[in-house]
Amino acid sequence: MPRNARHVLLAAVLLVAGPVSVNAEEESNWKRLESMPREQRVYLSERLEQFEALPSDNRTGIRALDAEIAKLDPLVQARYRAVLRRYHVWLSGLTDAQKTQLASVESLDAKLALVDKWRKAERLANNRPKLLADLGVYPGDLGTIPPFEMANALKAWFQLDPKERARIEALTPGRPRIAELIRVGAVKGIKRTRFPLAEEEALVKRIEANESVKHVFPNYYRKMDESKAKRVGMNNPLHTLAESLYFIDHPPAPVALAHLVQFEADLPSWFRASLDPLPPEDARRRLAILYRQIYEPPAEIPPPKGPGVSKTAERAKPAVAKPSGTAVEF
Repeated sequence: MPRNARHVLLAAVLLVAGPVSVNAEEESNWKRLESMPREQRVYLSERLEQFEALPSDNRTGIRALDAEIAKLDPLVQARYRAVLRRYHVWLSGLTDAQKTQLASVESLDAKLALVDKWRKAERLANNRPKLLADLGVYPGDLGTIPPFEMANALKAWFQLDPKERARIEALTPGRPRIAELIRVGAVKGIKRTRFPLAEEEALVKRIEANESVKHVFPNYYRKMDESKAKRVGMNNPLHTLAESLYFIDHPPAPVALAHLVQFEADLPSWFRASLDPLPPEDARRRLAILYRQIYEPPAEIPPPKGPGVSKTAERAKPAVAKPSGTAVEF
């Protein structure tokens, strides 16, 4: 791994709070703030208050880390900031004893080794990937809004004005919010993408025939036996698994990294938060699937407006790039 990349990652392990962007150029800051949605500005204001409450040495470390990242190309910056977000989410889930142990380790390499040890233990303790490995289902697809449903909701979101978006954000997170977005999309006449019924039926039957899946969804099988529940539809927990297999059999067309980064930046904050706990490869896969349902080839996301457009974005070619190797991935 490049020395600069390792420096950034090791510094991230020292941070106990989430990253806060501190840019020394006031004019650039104002331009960035003006281009942000209101909800994102409110979020940043809250984060700034938390930052100011930190001890002085923590604030100094965060500023130094931000300065290192700011030297990189904007697209590379986005990847490192994604790592920081995922690390913060993971760190927040540790026990008090683990946090104390991590804080007591002085060496950066020792801290990284400890994090790596815990991450490996977490993966070994998670039996879902083991049970579903023979199906080829991505663990990151479990427990999420299915891709077709989410893509239809996001199509509607992109067409809303700030007032309409504020109304949607006030709704209960999860399915109520998604259902309302899909309803609004239908009213606006937005084209919907659908899971081909024949493909879904075949895939669900394939999943149900696998004994391993019964251990993952025992309640579903019990209810199905009791009430002969409908096998195809959004209420079926195997629906999401079927969509995962569908997109393995029908992978999305390649997406330029610049387009994928811009697409993620345009997404609502409540959706971006769902990407934070995912491994990088699962997050990229989910973004690419949604991107290609909204921007079908040869269409691509419109170029960003205003100053600060990355030169790399202007030169982007349609190929999904992966971040440089890291000792620990979040």
